[in-house]
Amino acid sequence: NGLNGVRFERIPGEEEAFRMVSTDGTRLSLSQCKFLGSLNPEIDEVFENILFPQNGLNEIKKLCGVGDSNWTINFGERESLFEKDGVKITIAMIAGQFPDYRALVDNLNIPYKAVVNRMDLLDTCRRVGVFVDRNNKAIRMELKDDSAELFSKNPDSGSMKENVSVEYVGKERKFSFNFYFLQDILKAVNTEFIEFNLGLDENSAVLITTPERSDCKFIIMPMRLWLGGNSANKVYKTS
Repeated sequence: NGLNGVRFERIPGEEEAFRMVSTDGTRLSLSQCKFLGSLNPEIDEVFENILFPQNGLNEIKKLCGVGDSNWTINFGERESLFEKDGVKITIAMIAGQFPDYRALVDNLNIPYKAVVNRMDLLDTCRRVGVFVDRNNKAIRMELKDDSAELFSKNPDSGSMKENVSVEYVGKERKFSFNFYFLQDILKAVNTEFIEFNLGLDENSAVLITTPERSDCKFIIMPMRLWLGGNSANKVYKTS
C-alpha cells in the first residue's frame, strides 16, 4: 500500500535535491532539500518501486537536531544506510508505489489565499484546542476580510471561539479541519507566516504553503461536519 511509506525522489538540476512525500489519505506533505555530491540517475527507477517506512525515518528524525554534522546516505536496492557522527542506521525499504501526487498538486483549483502569522495561529489553536471533541477532533475556521475565527465545541466541557488577524480577500468561508493535523503543520515549519490556498468550496483540498519557502507544501482535506458527519474527505482513496 503506497500510503504506508514515504516516497524519496531525486530532483535533477544544477543543484540536485531530495524530495520526500508522504500521505495517509486525508493529508499530504511534501518537502525537499539540496544535497552535496551526486546520485546515479538509475536510482530514479529504484525510488519508483520502493518506499521508506515511517518508523525508520522517525528514528532518523530524532538525531537530526543533535550536532552540526551532515548526514551521509548510501542507497541500495533494498536497504539504505544513514550515517552521522559515528552513528549508522540501516533502513530496510519496502516494496510499493506511491500514488500520483503530482496530478493532485498540479490540478488544484485554489483561487483564494489567506495569509496569517504562524505563531499567532498556533497559539490560538492551542487555546481553542482545549475544547476540541476528542471523538471528531474538529476545529472550525471561519474566514472574513481581516480575521479568522477559530471555534471548537465539546459536548462534555463547553466551547470556545477566538479570532486571529489574517490577510484575506474573498467571500466568507467556513472550514472544519482535524485539529491535530492542522497543529502538526504549524509545528513542522519555522517561518513567520503561513498561507492557506483555498478552493472554490468548503469541501475542496486546502494547500498550505509559506511565503519564505518554496520547498515544502502541505495538503489537508476539510472534514465533512457541515454534511452531518465527522469524517475527513480523502486526498487518495485506499483500495
